[in-house]
Amino acid sequence: MAMNLRLTEEADRVLSALAREDGVSKNEEINRAILDRGAWVSHEKKVRADVHDAISNYAPLASLASLASLASLPDRQVQ
Repeated sequence: MAMNLRLTEEADRVLSALAREDGVSKNEEINRAILDRGAWVSHEKKVRADVHDAISNYAPLASLASLASLASLPDRQVQ
């Protein structure tokens, strides 16, 4: 698919430097950046979902563990 891309001078300088560094065209560098960003966003969503599931699944155990540790504290007298 063809498309025009308007870049700032700074973005074009960075893109040119990246393409030169990687030995690829600017077009290839842009395609890589898009695919990398897509992979990152998908990974971030999966990690967030996994963390949410872990917290949901293990929250009751954490509550029990904190209650158990409180029960093992020595009695303190209030002055």
